[in-house]
Amino acid sequence: MASSLGVEDEFPLVKPAPGDFRLNWLWKSRYLYQNMKDMEGLVRASALEYVIFRPPFLVEEPARKNFKLSVNTTSPKGTMLSYADFGAFVLEQARSSKYLGAAVGMYTGQQLQFGKNADFEKLAKEAKEQFDRANAQ
Repeated sequence: MASSLGVEDEFPLVKPAPGDFRLNWLWKSRYLYQNMKDMEGLVRASALEYVIFRPPFLVEEPARKNFKLSVNTTSPKGTMLSYADFGAFVLEQARSSKYLGAAVGMYTGQQLQFGKNADFEKLAKEAKEQFDRANAQ
């Protein structure tokens, strides 16, 4: 199942002051990540074989094949991974039992920098447009 590295974070208990993007992101996303944590718990408690995939921020770029894994432990945060690399790894695991029963964090050395190498406003606008198109049909 696809989860996120965000489930590994500690979430602010009170709304942070403006200026710290990461803490504000965690504050705004705390329910999303809590839902993912709950989902992971349900999967672990099931009688199913599973792998929990925890990618970082996913971007539409060519595969770089430069990611690292952290199995059943926390991962470095603030990195980016291409959808191509994530998809290839997930498909590879469909033919393997190497990580069965594990939570596999994925990370790279490519640091996420909003406004520089990731335009959050643009990404949010594109996501909304895709949602609107899908629901207009």
